[in-house]
Amino acid sequence: MCVLLEECSHAVFGCAGVILEEKDNGDVWIRCMSEHSVFVQSYFLDHQAGRSPGDAVHKIYPKAFIKVFDLHQCYEEMQKQAAEACAAVATQTAAVRGQWGVGRKGCN
Repeated sequence: MCVLLEECSHAVFGCAGVILEEKDNGDVWIRCMSEHSVFVQSYFLDHQAGRSPGDAVHKIYPKAFIKVFDLHQCYEEMQKQAAEACAAVATQTAAVRGQWGVGRKGCN
């Protein structure tokens, strides 16, 4: 699947936009068709750069073709966050019940 996103008005000469390509594995790549760079937020690129998610915008240069979303990485991150939230709920529940460390149950 490809989607063309225009970065500027049709009245501007040389406006070509970007193309988003979804691969069979669910990953998304961006192709900058413009003569100008575009900027994107990408948790995948943040991860690749060793940054915190949402910490930066990434410059995509003209004619570049780069991966901006990894479905497997996204799934793993969602699993991790769900497990952390579940553990926090279990800890809070145990504290309310006054059962610190006794019979704590996690989420299924």
